Amino acid sequence: MPVRSFSRKVHARPRDIYAALARLGYGARGMVYLIVGFFALAAALGARARPAGSGDVFLALITRPIGAVLLTALAAGLLCFAAWRLVQALADVDHLGRSARGLLRRAVYGANALFYFGFAAWAAALAVGWSRNPGGEREVHSWTAWLMAMPFGRWLVGITGLIIVAVGVGIGARTFERRSDRHLDLPQRRRRLAAFLFRFGEAARALVFVLIGIFVVTAAVDYRATVAKGLHGALQTLQQQPYGWLALGVTALGFIAFGAFQLVEAGFRRVDAVRRHSASTVTQPSRSS
Repeated sequence: MPVRSFSRKVHARPRDIYAALARLGYGARGMVYLIVGFFALAAALGARARPAGSGDVFLALITRPIGAVLLTALAAGLLCFAAWRLVQALADVDHLGRSARGLLRRAVYGANALFYFGFAAWAAALAVGWSRNPGGEREVHSWTAWLMAMPFGRWLVGITGLIIVAVGVGIGARTFERRSDRHLDLPQRRRRLAAFLFRFGEAARALVFVLIGIFVVTAAVDYRATVAKGLHGALQTLQQQPYGWLALGVTALGFIAFGAFQLVEAGFRRVDAVRRHSASTVTQPSRSS
């Protein structure tokens, strides 16, 4: 009996660690999307002159009382999310397997992990005063110009833009998933709400990713780094279109919906890192978003 108890603790320990990473990570990611969404909604309604990008989120926190503490907590949460994505990619905790589709999904998780590791490091550097660079469009232009200066740089920028467009299309395709809520421990009525938040949020994210990718490709074609745009630039472009307030407002609500879905995942996501097989039962593989 003591041996079985010890064995259960050994097997439960990785799952508990993974669950903590997932919950903290999804919570931090959700807060970022909620803040960006609320800033964009304020801009659409005329309460702000322009929508906000990721850097504006960090500045909004660092300029508040105990802002450094809040930003440090957010950086820690984003670091947890990066670690969770890395676990999904390498340990295959979602049991995606080694099929072409499974390996592609795991590769996307790995790329996501690298992005959020950098995102967390940036937030931490701002929190402790190592950097006062809030990023924004100038940073996008700087990185684009640096890449263009490399051998075959123009092609690299163009390929990068096409990859971003492909990511946007892939995100948009996920809005048609039948069971976006399959990894959530929720009653049926709340599952429907979670599925709506997921689909609405992914549609908004897909639109923004495609816009960013198109701007990066255009920068390569025109050979002008200043044409490239990031999150802030994409949202501002929506705002400048005919009925731009409406387009920006709907996109902002989509970001808020996605942020809310991330908070739902933080509280109710099912994490099962251990496969168990027995003569009577076989655990069916599950996929995750």
